[in-house]
Amino acid sequence: MVGVMTLTALVQAFYERMGLHTGVFRGYSPTGKPVQWLGAALFHGKSGVISSLWVLGDLAGLDSVLEQNSAAQHGAPGDTENPRT
Repeated sequence: MVGVMTLTALVQAFYERMGLHTGVFRGYSPTGKPVQWLGAALFHGKSGVISSLWVLGDLAGLDSVLEQNSAAQHGAPGDTENPRT
């Protein structure tokens, strides 16, 4: 968790996800390299219960990391010819 902000019935959380790329993910073959991306979640509460949730993730940033890792695995840096399976 990167940060949390509470406004009355609204809670906003910022997070960073991390993991190792060990299987096909978003169409990219596994590289065994670390991946990470940022995101945020917005929770709305009513009567002490979460009534709605909206989650955002930086998927463009995630795809960029996957593409860079794939290019490094399969050729020269920046060589992204057919990095996906």
